[in-house]
Order: sequence, then C-alpha cells, then structure tokens
Amino acid sequence: MTQLLTSLDAPLRTGVPVDVQVMLQATYPEQYAQNHGQLPFFVPKPWGHELITRATPTRVEKIIFVKAGERLSDQYHLEKDEASRLLYGEALLVEGPNALALGFAKLSEAEQREKYQAMLHEMTETRIHAGHTWHNEPGKMHTIQAVTDIAFYEVQTPELNDVVRLVDKYGRSGSKP
Repeated sequence: MTQLLTSLDAPLRTGVPVDVQVMLQATYPEQYAQNHGQLPFFVPKPWGHELITRATPTRVEKIIFVKAGERLSDQYHLEKDEASRLLYGEALLVEGPNALALGFAKLSEAEQREKYQAMLHEMTETRIHAGHTWHNEPGKMHTIQAVTDIAFYEVQTPELNDVVRLVDKYGRSGSKP
C-alpha cells in the first residue's frame, strides 16, 4: 500500500478508465463551473471538506480534512478502491468485514442497516496517528472519526459516487452506486 501512496501512476485495481472531465462535472457541477474544470476542487462536507488535487482516468487524489469529534458515514463501496495515509492528527479508524461477501448488495437499504447494526461487534477500532496507512478495498465496511482535527491523503479509483452509507449522522442517502 505504501507504494500506492508514493507512485502516482500505479493503479489501485484493474478497471475501466473514465472520462475525467465528465466524471468531475457530473459529480461536482458547482465546483466544476466555478473552477472552469481546473483542479484543485474544494468540496464542502458536513464533517469538514475535501480538496481534490488530481484526477486521471484511473485514479483520484484527495486531501480530506475532518473536524475534531466528527465522523464520516459508516460505509462500503461496490467498486471503489481506496488507499489512505493520515497526514496529521489523531483518529479512530473503524473497519469491518466485507459487505459484498456477506451479500449486503442484494439487500434493501433498511435490511442493510439492520444487518449492519447486528454486526457492530465485528467492527474493530484502531487509534491512529500521523503516518498510519490503510486500505479500503471494495466491500470493506469502514469509517473514520476524528479525535483531533485531522487530514488524510486518499488515492482512489475514479468511482466518486460509489458510496453505500450504512449509518450517517447527517441524514445523507444510503446508496449512490
């Protein structure tokens, strides 16, 4: 995984390249218009913000800033593959089993949430600090909670809308494949 974070041209997984401009315009229409399609994009989030720094047909690079006490949604991805490194701060990294292997994708949103709640005892929490790296392959249930203000660098495959939310304290929808 360290190689993924240092080699900008190495793919995370084999996949179909996407049209970067179409992907960015469809996912972030307001930022795309404001920046005339030029990176970086500042993307506000309820827990902080993202700065999309690079996008190619096979990968997207971001710096994600999370305010102390905030938590990203408990989620998994159908196809997206992510590798991350904590740049600063302290966080709780929460990881669990592979939702795809457990058949989550065949369930309704309500059934997924119910099954997830019953599996919370299978999630592991790790206190992490600057320099820690982790990998979220497709299907892996995960989230991160900022103990202090944090920033992490993320390299991912280009499926920006591939987020299946199992729990989200901000009320965002459950699935965006």
